[in-house]
Amino acid sequence: MERNNLIITLITGGAVLIILALILKSTLIEIAQPTKDTISSTGTAESKIMPDEAAVYLTIETLKGTADESRNENTAISDRVMASLKILGLEDKNIETLNYNIYPEYDWSENKQRLKGYKTVNSLKAKTKDFSLLGKIIDAAVDAGVNRVDNIQFELSSELEATAKKDALERASRDAKEKAEATARGLDVKLGKIVSVSTQDYYYQPFPIFRGGMAAEAKEAIASTSISPQELETRATVSVVFELK
Repeated sequence: MERNNLIITLITGGAVLIILALILKSTLIEIAQPTKDTISSTGTAESKIMPDEAAVYLTIETLKGTADESRNENTAISDRVMASLKILGLEDKNIETLNYNIYPEYDWSENKQRLKGYKTVNSLKAKTKDFSLLGKIIDAAVDAGVNRVDNIQFELSSELEATAKKDALERASRDAKEKAEATARGLDVKLGKIVSVSTQDYYYQPFPIFRGGMAAEAKEAIASTSISPQELETRATVSVVFELK
C-alpha cells in the first residue's frame, strides 16, 4: 500500500511540474512577442445631395364601441385612401403600412376609469418621385377619411441612399487613411497592415415641409407652401487602426 501511494504521489507531482512548465513556456512566448505599436485614425465625409423622393406620413384613427366595429371602419377608410392614391398613379410599392394597432381607450375623469371604446390606428407612408403630386396626395387622403397628417418631407429613395452611403463611406475611409499616413510621416514611421475598421455612423437628415397636425392644417400648409426640394446633408465616419512597421 505504501509503495502504491508513493507511485501516485510521484505521478501527481510530475503532472504538476508539466502543467507549470507549460504555463511558464506560454508566458515566455508572450513576453518574447510584444504587441506592435499602432496608429488610430478617424475619417469623415460630408456632402449634400438633392432628394429624389417625397414622403407623406398619414394616420387613420377610428373609435367605436367594439374592437370589431373600430377595425371594420378603419379598414373601410384605409381602402378608400388606397384607392384614391392609386388613382393618382401611386403603386402598391409606394404605399407602406408603418403601424397598425387596436387598443381600448379610457376616460379618467372624476378619478374613475370609464371605457370610451376601442381605437384602431393605421399609419401609412405614401411616397412619390413626382413632387407636384404632394398637394393632390394630401387632398385625396384627407377627402377619403385620413384624420391626421404626421409629416411631409423630402427624402432619398432606397436606391439613392444606398449609392450615397457607399460614396460617403468610401470617402471617409480615404480620409482616415490619409490622416494616418500624414501622422506616420510626421513620426518618421511607416504604416503596416490594418488591425481593425469600424463605421461609427452614417446618416442623412430629411427636409420637412410639414411637421404634423390635423388633416385640415396639412391641406392649408401645402396650399400655402412653395414645394421645392432642398439639398440634404449626408455624413459618414470611419475609424481605422493601423500597425506600424
